[in-house]
Amino acid sequence: MIKKLTGFRLSSAFCLLLVVMLLYLELTRPSSKWLAFERLEPGMTKTEVEHIMGESQIAFPGGLLGTKLGWLQEATLFSDEYCLEVRLDKRLTVIEKRSYPVAPSYCGELLTHMGL
Repeated sequence: MIKKLTGFRLSSAFCLLLVVMLLYLELTRPSSKWLAFERLEPGMTKTEVEHIMGESQIAFPGGLLGTKLGWLQEATLFSDEYCLEVRLDKRLTVIEKRSYPVAPSYCGELLTHMGL
């Protein structure tokens, strides 16, 4: 009887560990929007950028510094919300791309409210 319980506990622990590992891998996997953003290179045209990223969610009209396009990467349980931004020159080709956080992840927000 004891050997059966020990085997059951070991198999249960292994299954639980496997579920936790799969859940962690799923939650920390980069989104398709991040992967698309990483493909953008200086010199690409606005049309190429929008073909890869989709239509811009945020547009900053052109001025002396050119046009900026932006997309929001939504916060998840563990990752922060980010703004993904591309700056275009007057010929509408990519000069620069950058990303910056605009809101903490759900866990980060919870930890902040808890004072940790």
